[in-house]
This record gives sequence, C-alpha cells and structure tokens, in this order.
Amino acid sequence: MLSQKISQAFLWVLFFSFFVLQSNLQSQEKQNKMLSKINVTMIASKGGYSDLELTVLNRFKKVLERNGLFSERDYNIELLLKAKKTKDDNKIILYVLEMQVLPKEAVEIGKKAEIFYSMLGDNKKADLPAEGKFIREYVSSEYMKQFRMIRNDNLEIIDMDEIESFSQKIIDKYL
Repeated sequence: MLSQKISQAFLWVLFFSFFVLQSNLQSQEKQNKMLSKINVTMIASKGGYSDLELTVLNRFKKVLERNGLFSERDYNIELLLKAKKTKDDNKIILYVLEMQVLPKEAVEIGKKAEIFYSMLGDNKKADLPAEGKFIREYVSSEYMKQFRMIRNDNLEIIDMDEIESFSQKIIDKYL
C-alpha cells in the first residue's frame, strides 16, 4: 500500500516535471525564433557549385535577407542544402537540413575547460605550460563551434519556380 502511494506520487512528480519542462522549452523556442540568425551552406557537386546549386543558394540567401535573418558570422541556425535536377528539367530534388549551433555559453564553458585537450590525463594536463593556455582555449573554442544539433530535415521535389516559396516556408519557422 505504501509502495503504491510512493509510485503514484513519483508518477505525479514525473508528470509535473515533464509539463514544466515542456512549457519552458516551448517558451525558449518562441524566444529563439525572435533571435534567430541563419546562415546557409550548399553541398557542392564535384568540381564546385553547379548553376542549379548557385541558383538555390542565392534564392535562399535572398529570402533570408528579405526577412532580416541572414548572417554569415553570428548565427544560431545553419541550413545545409543539397540540390539535384530530375529528369524533368523544371523539377529539382531539394534537401534542407536545419541545424542549431551550440550556444555561446556552451562554447565558452568548453573553451575554459580546454575541451579539445580532454583526452589528456590529468597529470599530462597539469604539466602543460601556462603560457599556452590562450592557444589551448582558442583551439577548444574553435573545436566547439563546429558542433551542430539537427533540428529538422526536409526532402522535397519542387518546381524551379517554387524555390523562393519553399525557402520562405522553411524560414517562416524562425520568424
């Protein structure tokens, strides 16, 4: 009987915690939408960008700029694009991977912890010269900035003249 009450209490605490966490995440997501800056990257074909890839990349940039979201430096969302023509000349296959970069606070923590050097044992880390701390922090910071978290992905077959409307649909989530 007592164990059943404890189980029920545990379930209520778990449910309440989930509810609070979910509402907090939704609140943060709404805040992030207002603050999002987006960069866009195209996966190039062999030998560089094709005309199609440049067209898609430029149209995505145009829509981002029109909405005031484009940034090449201080962005928190990165769109990774891949475009291919289909047998029908007017249709393309467009893949969009939406990724979130690590927050600046996480990068700063990794930098201060010299995370790039975390494979070294504590004894070896203690023996590293203090003069190199700046370099170790810089390398760790740059290492951390490379990480991404996948938020969403889209694979669509669209008409060439739908590229801007498709990109606007993707970008609307961040407005």
